[in-house]
Amino acid sequence: MKTRQIANSNFIEPIFKLETALWRLVWITPFEKFWQNPEIDTWTTPEDVWHWGWLYTWLPTFWVAETLEISSASPLDTDWWTWARTVVISWLLDEDYNQMPSITVTLNWTTPVSLWVQTYWRANRIQTLTAWSTWTNQWILTLKHTTTTTNVFARMPALRNQTTIMAFTVPLWKIIAIDKWNIQMGRASGAAWSAEVTVRARPFGWVFNAARDVYITSSQSYNYENNWFMVFREKTDVKVTVESVSDNDTFVSSEANWYMIDVTLNDLDI
Repeated sequence: MKTRQIANSNFIEPIFKLETALWRLVWITPFEKFWQNPEIDTWTTPEDVWHWGWLYTWLPTFWVAETLEISSASPLDTDWWTWARTVVISWLLDEDYNQMPSITVTLNWTTPVSLWVQTYWRANRIQTLTAWSTWTNQWILTLKHTTTTTNVFARMPALRNQTTIMAFTVPLWKIIAIDKWNIQMGRASGAAWSAEVTVRARPFGWVFNAARDVYITSSQSYNYENNWFMVFREKTDVKVTVESVSDNDTFVSSEANWYMIDVTLNDLDI
């Protein structure tokens, strides 16, 4: 990727990170994200790291883009009651992988609410914007395609006010560079455990490749840090998959820091 000229020669890494965190560099966007799968058993693997478990359902390559809808599993998540009222849905991509504006939706308890006429190919983040006196979503919120309802894009856990999904797609004209990626595991009983976990990437038109294949034990998590960058090009799908676990009732959590960088045609040849 071509280097970009920084006017100040003293623009060292700590200052660069601070300027990025303050959104002062218009060509780069910082992200800090966490993810969780709260229940993995020996017989359910492989499972991707997201709240619903099993394999993530928004990643097939031959879908037709559709409109989206969102609903709650509780009649209390609505503009008329005490729990979550409105939510913001983001990381929306159209059928050409263009990043689309975030959408604010007023919930109508268990009745699906449409995100209007725009069709989408990808989406994976929900955040509660407003709530009444309880300040959280009462139960699980589900974002899915309107017609093919088995295409579930996001599930927000109860009381969390935000989704926990370790999967994303790089938008058109973007590159994502990850400089920190941690993956940890535990068991509900607190007993020892082990697992095999892969970081998988699928460039456009390819299959999922294991970009990292790691083993985690009760004394050793996976930490990708101070190792330069993992770089993913536009239209690439990325996820974390738990390939196997030693014991039932295992949970996996993960967090990552990355930079989403605006690119040109020349930048894409990396």
